[in-house]
Amino acid sequence: MFENNDRLQEFFFLLGNRIGGTHKKWGYALIAAVVLSIPLFFIFRFGFYQAFYSSYQGPEIIYQPVQVEPLQVVDRKIFRLNGNIYSGFVKLRNINLERGVPEQKFVAEFKTTGGTMVSKVEGRTFVLPAQEKLIVFSRFASEREPTEIEFTLLDSRFVYEPELPPLKVEIQRVQIQNLDSEFAVSAVIKNLTPFIISQVYLPVVLYNSSNEIIGVNLTNINDLESLESRSFRVVWPNLVAGVVRAEVRAEINIFDRGIIYTGPPSQQFDVPEIDNRLF
Repeated sequence: MFENNDRLQEFFFLLGNRIGGTHKKWGYALIAAVVLSIPLFFIFRFGFYQAFYSSYQGPEIIYQPVQVEPLQVVDRKIFRLNGNIYSGFVKLRNINLERGVPEQKFVAEFKTTGGTMVSKVEGRTFVLPAQEKLIVFSRFASEREPTEIEFTLLDSRFVYEPELPPLKVEIQRVQIQNLDSEFAVSAVIKNLTPFIISQVYLPVVLYNSSNEIIGVNLTNINDLESLESRSFRVVWPNLVAGVVRAEVRAEINIFDRGIIYTGPPSQQFDVPEIDNRLF
């Protein structure tokens, strides 16, 4: 390209003549200027930075750990069953959306109106994120009538909800039955997941026309296979008056590492009804 460009050749020829005709000291000066320009560039850049940015302060970032709200006791009640047999419940509320308690220890003391303790229960349960948890005391005996529950939560260790596939079960065909001398609730639970669920807790709550809780009970289903529908029945040893509806709550302990597993395919039809008689 340069060989065919006469003007460019002429320019370099004249430039070479000019440089060759200058004194050597100017050449040395040019070389010295080029060499010195490199450190001078960094010196001037540093001075420019100091002049304009040394007084700048970026926004302060303050890290605050996420605070968890403690569990709340929002309701409690005692019911008389037969004679000196009683049941009761305590309702907890967890308003934390992403954290629950895998193992919540508690102490429940059942006392008379005068404050005499007639029974004591020490237990543990799990509380899911954003859950209203019903702790059911299905049956306890007392010679004196208990009228209040003194309930104490021990230390609560909150953890994040584990990453699990959606665990969905469905409660179907809930029916209430007032028999000759007892009351029963029957229903069907169906596993809608592709896994076997090792255990499902099933608190049963009875409501009157004012939407007040007038009875509680509890059972559980073990090894509920994928797409299996299983019937169950919960029985009270006495008639419960004023019941207008029953609510069955299905609770799965997602903090249990063995809560789901796989196995051979199940037959997709109702198995014979199981009578989970707690009394």
